[in-house]
Amino acid sequence: MAGIVFPFDVEELFEKFVKHKAFPANDFKKQAILLKLLDNFEDEKVYSETEVTSILEKYYDDPILLRRELINFGICVEILTRELTGLLRELLQQKI
Repeated sequence: MAGIVFPFDVEELFEKFVKHKAFPANDFKKQAILLKLLDNFEDEKVYSETEVTSILEKYYDDPILLRRELINFGICVEILTRELTGLLRELLQQKI
């Protein structure tokens, strides 16, 4: 996990997250789970939003929340760029 040292067992935390479907309120624990989720994605591969959602929903009932948190923590900037581009395109089409 990119050299980040957490003061808890990340594997244990992740197992609890998957088992109980409970996303932690603590930001440090959130980051650990989000980084662990990244193990499911290949480096340098571009995923569609549908593919990202499909992967994340295997672990949590609200994959959109996970995707949003990946963006909020700056872990997954590509998704944010695509979402903003799509939103901008929609707004421009509405004005025309």
